[in-house]
Formats: sequence, C-alpha cells, structure tokens
Amino acid sequence: MNQHKYAYVLFLVFFLSFVVSGCVNSSPGGGFIKRDIVEKPPLANQSLLSFFCDFTEQPRQQLNIQISDMEIHTGEQWISVLPSVTSISSEHISTGQILLTRASLPAGTYTKLRFTYEETAAQKEENGQMKGNKITKEILFTAPLQLLAQESQCLFLDWKLSPSQSKQQQFEPLITVFPQEISLSVDLAFVTCPDIDTIYIIRTDTNKVIGAWGIPGKPSDFVLNYSTDVLYVLSQKNKSIVIVEISSGRVVDSFFIPMGTDPSFMEVSPDFQYAYVLDQRNFRLIKIQLSDGSLAGTFNFDYPVEYLSLLEGDHRLAVSSSSVNEVYLLDKETLQKVQTIQVGRKISSMVLVNNQLLIAEKGATTLLAYNIHTSVEKRPVVGLGPERFLQVNNRLYVSASKAGRIDVLDPDELYPIKTIRIGGAPVEMAASTNRRWLYVADVQRGGLAVLDLSSYRLEKRIDLAAVPHSIAVTQ
Repeated sequence: MNQHKYAYVLFLVFFLSFVVSGCVNSSPGGGFIKRDIVEKPPLANQSLLSFFCDFTEQPRQQLNIQISDMEIHTGEQWISVLPSVTSISSEHISTGQILLTRASLPAGTYTKLRFTYEETAAQKEENGQMKGNKITKEILFTAPLQLLAQESQCLFLDWKLSPSQSKQQQFEPLITVFPQEISLSVDLAFVTCPDIDTIYIIRTDTNKVIGAWGIPGKPSDFVLNYSTDVLYVLSQKNKSIVIVEISSGRVVDSFFIPMGTDPSFMEVSPDFQYAYVLDQRNFRLIKIQLSDGSLAGTFNFDYPVEYLSLLEGDHRLAVSSSSVNEVYLLDKETLQKVQTIQVGRKISSMVLVNNQLLIAEKGATTLLAYNIHTSVEKRPVVGLGPERFLQVNNRLYVSASKAGRIDVLDPDELYPIKTIRIGGAPVEMAASTNRRWLYVADVQRGGLAVLDLSSYRLEKRIDLAAVPHSIAVTQ
C-alpha cells in the first residue's frame, strides 16, 4: 500500500471506529451503545456542546482502533472532550448521523478539533502481531464556534467515507467541521432533555439533529405556538415559564410561577391565553395569564396530585391523585371541582377522546375508558405499563413503557389495530403528519424512536444520550 493511501486508511479507521462508541445499532430495532458521556447541565460559566457526525457511505473493511483523546481548541489551549480511552471496532458503524460525545466547556471561541488515536488492527506485522501507530490529526472549523455561558449547542462533522482521489492518486479524508445553523422554523421536531438543560432540534425531512438550545433549570413540558413564533417552556428547577423565539432560539421573556414551589406539569390553553401548572409539593393547581405572568386562579387539593391534562373540546381539565386513586374534573375557567372519578391504580396520564376519558394506569395491561356523559366504563387491552396517548387522524396511539411497544387503537370503539414493538421504554409521542412520522421518546435508551405512520414500522432511532421528556413538531 503506498504511503498516502495507508495514512488515509489509518485516519479513516480512527474516525469510523471512534463513532462506534456513540453510535446507534444499524438495525432500527437495535439499542444504543453505552459510553461515558456528560449527562448533567453545564456549570454557571460553562456551555454544553454535542458532537454529531454525518456519514454518506458504509465502511469497506473491518478495522479496530484505540482512541486516546479528542480535543477542541480555544485561545492558546486544547481541551479534551473524550472522558476516557476507548477501544472499539468498525463492525457497528452505520450510515446516518451519530452522536460522538458531549462535553461541558468554558464559554469562549473555538476553532478546531484534534484527534489522537492508535490503530491496532488495520495492518499486521509479518509475524501476525498487531501493529500500533499513534496518530494525531487536526481539523479546522469552517467558522469559529462561539459558546456563551449556560448555552447548549451542537458541532457537526460532515464526513464522506470514500476518499477523494487527486490527479496524483493521493488519498485525503473528506471531513468538514461546522457549528450549528438553524435556518428552518418549519418541519422541525423539538425535544426537551431536562437532565442536561437542553432542547434538541431535529429536521423531520431527514430525521437528523440540526442544533440545540440551552434552557437552564430542567426544561420539561413545553407548548409550541407557531403563529406567534414562540415556545412556552416549563423550567422546573427555576420555577418559571420561559418564552423562546422559535426562529432565533433566543429567550425573549420569562416569569416566575406565582405561588409555585414544585412545578411538575404544565398545559397551555388552545388560545394560548393561560398556562395551567401543577404544584406537587403544595397539592395545588395554578392558572397563569401568559400575556404578563400574573396569577389567574388556584385550586388546592386535599391529597397529593401527579398528572394534569386539558380535555380537548371540553370545558374541563383532569387532575389525578394516585394516593387515593381518584381523578378530579375541574372547570377550566373557575377551577372549581365538578366531578370525581374512582380508578383502580396509580395513574400515568389521561386524555379525552370522543366523550370517553381514557386513563392510563401504571402497571396495568388495560386502559380505563370512562364515558363522561353516561359513566359507562370499558377496559380495552394494551401493553403493560401504558403511559401516554396521541390521536393522529383516525388512529389512537398508546405508549406502553414496560412492554416496550406502541398500541394502535381505533379511537371510536377502542379495538386494537396494530402493535408496534420498539423495545426500550416509550413514553411521550408527537407526530409529523406531513412527513408521516411518529416520534416516540425512549427514556430507557435516551433518544427517539421514529415510526412510519403508514407502515407502522420502526424506521430509525435518534440517539441523544439523554432522557427525553416532551416532543413537539412544526409543520
């Protein structure tokens, strides 16, 4: 092998194999590979940076490598972003986008990456022993990366696996490194990851991450108002509602939740005038005027409460109390209790579908379907541990976390249509009806499962290496 080609293969081996430590199994049904990665928010003077790599082709040979370091450059110093030495193989490498690593970095300007690695299986000596060659490679960014304190951003490595061949028959890797640039505001999926104070943004046409925003204080529930270009985000730790401009990612406003000490769930009225927040510590429901953050009403319960749901098309909202196995229906305007429904188990969620209040009970294999007009109950069968509901056109999707599946039901008669087994622990869901995708938050694997709404097939997994909480889509 000539010298230039051998050097290229070594570099190719390094990068391909490094990816394995953070890649998703090439099969849509496969799991994410575990690795040592930052799973906490940045400190006050730091920023979180996620490193993603995009591929265009499959590797052509089996190779192994040991990566000793990956560094990013700022000012006069190199900062390591790889927590530990990683020995990996190219067997699991697949085409698509891979999350390489994530690092908490000081605020500042960054301009290039440096990789240090040792090839251990690309070539053997004549006696059959592995040959080790430690190599260091630097790559300059297409533009400087500016990180501000308590931000969350992404850095992308656009990498074509096939080498370019010049007139001199010399091989060079085709790798471009560039900071995030979110130029779209439609055909996007937003995912909150409270443990790392981050919202990831995904293009729904490619199902690839294109950026991230940092929201301090455990961002959890959020609601998207595309007509006014804002997200309303519940910051649990900061006890506030943060308003983010979708087109720019800027925080344009925020306000503390009045009388709130432990905000756990948030819903927003369809007209975006009010936010309803459940305060678990004080057994309290709080109604907030979104125009100015003022208090619009409260209701205090006698027992601990866990879940809140606005009932679409109805004047009531539902709040659950698992300590007494009850669901309370309250008037949305006055916050007065109008009805109490007895249930059998602890409650995961509730939704109103065709005059039937569907209640998901933890550890059950059925739903409680309660007709709010006749009080007649049904018990449709679903997977173990039903969590959340989502109605898309004439189908009702139910996530079952303990069964690792999505049940598809007829929303009128509640009979089963299809069972989609995806593994993991599926919880929250959102749909892109234009692209025909169902996005499912997998809290066990730390990412999203992407299902085809036409074929009911699992098409892809998106690895975030963090527990996803809520999902919303623009289209």
